[in-house]
Amino acid sequence: MRPNIPEPFSRRPWLADALTVPEDALTVPTMLSDEESALLYWLTRDYARGAGAVIDLGCFVGGSTARLAAGVRDGGRDTLVHAYDRFTIQAEQKKRYLYPAGVRPFPGESMIGAVKELLRGWQDIVRLHPGEILEKTWDNGPIEILFIDAGKTPAAADWIAEHYMPHLIAGRSVVVQQDYQHWRQPWLAAQMHWMSDCFQPVARCGSGTVLFLCTRVPDKTALKRGQVEGKSDGSLIGALEAVVGLTTDASLRRKMARAIMGVEDNPGVRVTFKMNKDAFSAKRANAIIARLK
Repeated sequence: MRPNIPEPFSRRPWLADALTVPEDALTVPTMLSDEESALLYWLTRDYARGAGAVIDLGCFVGGSTARLAAGVRDGGRDTLVHAYDRFTIQAEQKKRYLYPAGVRPFPGESMIGAVKELLRGWQDIVRLHPGEILEKTWDNGPIEILFIDAGKTPAAADWIAEHYMPHLIAGRSVVVQQDYQHWRQPWLAAQMHWMSDCFQPVARCGSGTVLFLCTRVPDKTALKRGQVEGKSDGSLIGALEAVVGLTTDASLRRKMARAIMGVEDNPGVRVTFKMNKDAFSAKRANAIIARLK
């Protein structure tokens, strides 16, 4: 992360809430870490002022939505939380995430009914938007909190940037890139780097999440500069190398080095599950970091 992190992010106040996220929110299944859960809850309870909507792009079975909605409720606001997902699930995932949470077995892949039941305690402030992210847009006013877990392809990342980021509020809105540190999605770090005149990284937590403060609302020029669809391997690697050189965070350097290796070893691949990790080595990652420091 860059130095000179502004308040309140520099104090990482959500860490004090790691054990105080409400129990009803914690019962909704999630793949978020404890710190990520606390971060989302803190963002909507203590940081948000009701200046705009709360958007959850990729809520899966509702875990991130529950934590965001619990923060809105406990902060005494009635801000709407808009949750987007396909809301489909495979049989094995039902057994892993839904049935242990008390959801009764159901046929088919649609889980919209199950998610509504899990989020019943916040039904007055949660709005579910089922469907493909590439078919969804936003034209309902400012966005104060933008949680992104749906940038699984370069096309999706560009779509989200084009249709949601122009509604952010400079100096107030935050973007939570949940997969920023994941080496199988190197386009996210590249996109945010290419739009670094609009976004300042202010926190990193869990295995994937990086939090950005919107310092300038991205205009068409910035959005075009940040486009990742169709970019060459060399362009992605160059952006990742720049991130390694800019950050003082040793852990983030290692993750970006791994992402560089992932692009090098999977030329042209832009599908997460097709990224082969067999060639990864700590020695090679350390060499990349040493070269770029």
